[in-house]
Amino acid sequence: MANDLTLSLKIDLSKFNGSLDEAKKALLGVEGTHAVKVEADPKNALDGLSKIGNALTGLWASVQMVKSAWTNTVGSWVANAQESVKAYKLVEQGIVATGGAAGFTADELAGISEELMKMSNYDDDEIMEKLTSPLLTFRNIAGPTFKEAQLRAMDLSTVLHQDLQSSAIQLGKALNDPIQGVTALRRVGIQLEEEQENQIKSFMAVNDIASAQRIILDELAAQVGGQAQATADPIKQMAVAFGNVGEALGKVLLPYINEFARLMTGSVIPFIQNDFMPAVKGVVDRLRL
Repeated sequence: MANDLTLSLKIDLSKFNGSLDEAKKALLGVEGTHAVKVEADPKNALDGLSKIGNALTGLWASVQMVKSAWTNTVGSWVANAQESVKAYKLVEQGIVATGGAAGFTADELAGISEELMKMSNYDDDEIMEKLTSPLLTFRNIAGPTFKEAQLRAMDLSTVLHQDLQSSAIQLGKALNDPIQGVTALRRVGIQLEEEQENQIKSFMAVNDIASAQRIILDELAAQVGGQAQATADPIKQMAVAFGNVGEALGKVLLPYINEFARLMTGSVIPFIQNDFMPAVKGVVDRLRL
């Protein structure tokens, strides 16, 4: 009596194209349908499984090749590109969540971050993720005040030797609620005169938050202004610039790598787990009879 077991592996590479030509070439041996039919003689099944095994060996070789290329530099490029995309999306979503309270588009804020990068040791993606994004959560900071707040937060980080996110949150709280913010700034060493604090209270009493914020920003400029630019290191800036070149290359490669990853997770790996391995086990079990 014959027992039939049909096992198919079908991979469509027609939409897989781009800069990963070598990987695609290696995958060509896997494309198509490979069937295993078990009859009275299990040798036919073993031959069929052998063919699929050879195809998967070619696939594995292509995966190793991509992995090697990834490890030898491409990985860092793509990782930087992923971080850049993440930072942009954080800012983009922050604008949506606050109804555009800051008064800038994501592209405009990305342009501002590039300006700040050129005058400091900070990378533009770091500025977007750790400075711009947190500041967006404070709805009372908008327009020129928002732009200046980013610069002063960088100065504050430079003087206090702390990360941008901490400075963004500290300054954001101070500008969002100037009366309470004076106390928060005092904790990190930014002291305002009693007259300045009274002026802030007077402005807030008539709901003139912009004038109250102006007092805080002017005092910050007097105490820490220009520190980020003064301590900018040309060697660090060069390293950041080189990193951005790699990031740009990573952005070119990222769609194709994502496509390859979807191919693996959507077709190849599920086939190996759900079809190929159980079929091998089935043939081995039959051989034991």
